[in-house]
Amino acid sequence: RNTNNHRKLTMDFFAEFAVNETAAKEGVFVPYSGDVEFKIAKIGTRTYRNFASPLFQRNERILKQKGDAAEDKATELIITVMANVVLVGWKGDLKYQGQPLGDYTVEKAKKLLAHESFRDWVDAQSKRDDLYKEVQDDEADAKN
Repeated sequence: RNTNNHRKLTMDFFAEFAVNETAAKEGVFVPYSGDVEFKIAKIGTRTYRNFASPLFQRNERILKQKGDAAEDKATELIITVMANVVLVGWKGDLKYQGQPLGDYTVEKAKKLLAHESFRDWVDAQSKRDDLYKEVQDDEADAKN
């Protein structure tokens, strides 16, 4: 029970939870370091499911096995999915082992996503609802 009757706080449900489907599917640029930004699409979209489901179904037999082979295959599939439909671009002066990485390709994305700590970071960004909101917080604040 709210005993503070002096000020009534309100919440606009749409502003809080509505997802911009285009941003979720096509990705948004997320700053990383310096001028480097990664374009990351939201995990779990229809595009994501349509790409991931058949891939995992085709590999169901090996994935159900125990051991390193199943774990290695699962990691390979996750990297493939993320490189195709989650990490969908980048910009800025991005280098790999001192060499300019150049424009995004799925193969280059796979190379970056093979690094577990980067894959974890991309995964975390792809689950940040605030990045894909229909009404960004600065827009909502301006209306209040």
